[in-house]
Amino acid sequence: MYGVDRLLHRLVRDPRSVGADAVVTGAGSGIGRAFALELARRGGDVVCADIDAERAAETVALIAAETGRSAHAVRCDVADRADVEALVTVVCDVFSGAPTLVVNNAGVGIGGEPVGQVGLDDWDWALGINLWGVIHGCELFAPILRAAGRGGIINVASAAGFAAAPSMGPYNVSKAGVMSLSETLAAELAGSGVGVTVLCPTFVKTNVARDGRITEAGQNLAGRLMELTGTSPQSVAAMTLDAHDLGRLYVLPQLDANVIWRLKRFLPVPYARGLGVLGRFLPAAWATVSSHPTKGPAMAMDFDSMLQKIKDRQWALADIDWDAPGAELIEPELHAKLKPFISDLMWIENVGARGFAAMAKKAPDATLKSIYEHFHAEEQKHANAELALMRRWGMLDDDEIPSPNVNVQLVINWLDRYSDGLSLSFLGTVIPMLEVALDGALIKFITDEVKDPVAQEVFKRINSDESRHLAVDFEVMDMLGHASLRRRTIDFVGGWAQPSLLVGLLTYLPLLNKMRDNIVAMGVDEQRLYSAMKRYRSVGRRSEYTRRLPMFRFVATHGALVTNRDNVAYHAVADSLVTVTNWIPVSLVRRTPTWSRELTYEPTA
Repeated sequence: MYGVDRLLHRLVRDPRSVGADAVVTGAGSGIGRAFALELARRGGDVVCADIDAERAAETVALIAAETGRSAHAVRCDVADRADVEALVTVVCDVFSGAPTLVVNNAGVGIGGEPVGQVGLDDWDWALGINLWGVIHGCELFAPILRAAGRGGIINVASAAGFAAAPSMGPYNVSKAGVMSLSETLAAELAGSGVGVTVLCPTFVKTNVARDGRITEAGQNLAGRLMELTGTSPQSVAAMTLDAHDLGRLYVLPQLDANVIWRLKRFLPVPYARGLGVLGRFLPAAWATVSSHPTKGPAMAMDFDSMLQKIKDRQWALADIDWDAPGAELIEPELHAKLKPFISDLMWIENVGARGFAAMAKKAPDATLKSIYEHFHAEEQKHANAELALMRRWGMLDDDEIPSPNVNVQLVINWLDRYSDGLSLSFLGTVIPMLEVALDGALIKFITDEVKDPVAQEVFKRINSDESRHLAVDFEVMDMLGHASLRRRTIDFVGGWAQPSLLVGLLTYLPLLNKMRDNIVAMGVDEQRLYSAMKRYRSVGRRSEYTRRLPMFRFVATHGALVTNRDNVAYHAVADSLVTVTNWIPVSLVRRTPTWSRELTYEPTA
């Protein structure tokens, strides 16, 4: 439908959304901010109203930065009629008369408790903002628009207004009221030159669940549904403005909203009974979603708390006394073998850093994005610390940066070119395997065999960081496993349809076998690597949701093949690839990755 509306919109002679004098409530974030930005892109002047004046000012700044147009920020509590009356005065002063478009968007989320347990204060709060806020906007702006004989009103409701899902009473009632008010207003303004549209979305990627009065379990459920099925506020805003210009009353921007609408209209009794069943199981469903499947009834990881913990436990290379005694404790035979070993470990740290940088771009929310950005910086710090150790041990000349082995270099080249195009489910399953198998096995060897106390301190700090990386990695895999079978299948099949991923597979397959050979060359039992790899499979399989991820199964199966030395066929292929890549001159594939420019052995803060 939206594609058709986009085409039809081009035929509209004087669309209201183009060059509009508009006022948007709740413009400080989410759909309201998206409306304000989209109207500005269409050449409009916008008054951005929000109960949070700072957020409204941020939207104004974004409009100026993106479009070069000026806008106006106004603090307004839409539940307070006096505030809305003051807003009307400001709007009419700014536009020297009536606005041409009013977007009554301000709203809050509330849910998680059945009727009878909600509390009247919460009813008053939800209805005051979600319903009375729209009533105030319509009561005060509609007469002005009618008198001008032109303009439009867009009221933001929700599919909840007709879906009537259990444990969302105040929200459902408030949004149903907005729908009824919009229908009434559309009838009253028919023929006046003033159009009315009501937006009824399902899940949109906004902060409404986090900022509202919703139980913790409800927030977890809503947050994950937004991550997995939510539409961007930008697309919803653009779609609604186009529909308004075409004279549509209702806008249902998502497929699920349209399906629910039709079920409710054509099968009202079965629909109501189905909701009754849902109502009985919904609390259990919320508990399932919000619990940590790997640890029984414990709650899922709180990413905000984890982010704070990561920030609290930061360390710098300058915290280490690199000139402390102990470097002489490394025996000459071990010293000769350590340089290529630490060199590969350093570059593997940077493979992880590049992976986390790409994952940050795919993160479903700002908190996880920030976590990945911290992990990216930590992996680079680990690489720098390992360079500093090599410098301490006399392995580097001046500012030398050692070269990786060919297999690591091939992975680096591939990541540098293609990782930003991979989905989170691909990156989020492969990077943990590398961290478990390579960092885990190699760092364990260092801490067991290298007696230098400075190295012991460095790798103790690195190991502490890596433990948090893995905790987040497995939690994200669990989260991704909550996606529908259809979404998981499309993501998996679509990923493997990319030729670049097949190239990546050919670089990844021999890597673990090559690292096995390097470990054996150091005199280490290869079972140490295999034990670390088996940990990836055993930890991941504790969660039923992680087990649902096709890419986890693929990576875990490959790990099982690597650790099974009796699988002659697999190791014949993988070892052949190692042999073939050993023939490739490093100079032929050597390319300094764009993300390694910050590598330095200097103990910087």
